[in-house]
Amino acid sequence: MPPDPFGAPDQTYAGNPREVARALVGINGGRGTTRLFVPPAATPGPGARVLSFVQGNAGRASGARDFTLGAAHANPADVSGPEIRLFLDGIRGSTENYSVALTDPSGIRTLVDSTMHRVTISIDGAPPVDVTARVQGYPGRHDVAYLFDVFRDLADGMHTVRVEASDNLAVTDADVAHRSSVEVPLRVAAVVATIEQRALTMPNPFSRAAGTTVVFTGLRGGSNDTATMQIHDVRGRRIRTLEARSNGDTIQLPWDGRDDAGRALPPGVYPWRAVLSLYGGTAKEYSGRLVLLD
Repeated sequence: MPPDPFGAPDQTYAGNPREVARALVGINGGRGTTRLFVPPAATPGPGARVLSFVQGNAGRASGARDFTLGAAHANPADVSGPEIRLFLDGIRGSTENYSVALTDPSGIRTLVDSTMHRVTISIDGAPPVDVTARVQGYPGRHDVAYLFDVFRDLADGMHTVRVEASDNLAVTDADVAHRSSVEVPLRVAAVVATIEQRALTMPNPFSRAAGTTVVFTGLRGGSNDTATMQIHDVRGRRIRTLEARSNGDTIQLPWDGRDDAGRALPPGVYPWRAVLSLYGGTAKEYSGRLVLLD
């Protein structure tokens, strides 16, 4: 798991030495509640301990309480591994910020001292990298976990990112039903340095898991330049409107293959038209087609 925010606890105890669960808890009025999913492999009985670390405006505090752990009962409705979603933070050349969202009713397996069922990431078929220790909980949720990191030194062109994770019902290597994986295409392109005003779509065609981004380059008005893009279906009906402001010399409009109501759209061709409003009152129009594969 990630390092403790206040360092290692001063106390030790003769109990189960493995950290089996961690959660972030929101505090309101001095109180906070959360749920923790204990893996079925944990041994029930006395010797369990809960550690708490609290940080507020006035300082920090920590505490611990020993308790007796009851027997685990697996959720019979949970018959598959976690849902895995990968999010990319725009187009940034060789460095890509990314985040991974993991969701499962039985929680995400994050036992850092176990050799089985690690949370891993690999790029272009390379050996997977163990990122279990970087997985973070979500305040007040036992079924959601996140990972935030950066891909570095990626060459221009297409790449494939593979993420694998298991839920807490995966006890042995044979429990493959509770392990999931997802592969997402990633296109790296150094477009931000161009001085020509263009509209670039990357990737296109695209999958819903990866999404696509329309990038307007060669801008000069700083944050005063804006873009509004409307996406239509083949019948001409408007299904999505996207707006963004310049972050310097580009405007990026990402699309996830969903309409304005958040509904996933079927594979197909989606024409788009955009108006680029430049500083000083000039406006330019661009158009194109987006091809959603799945």
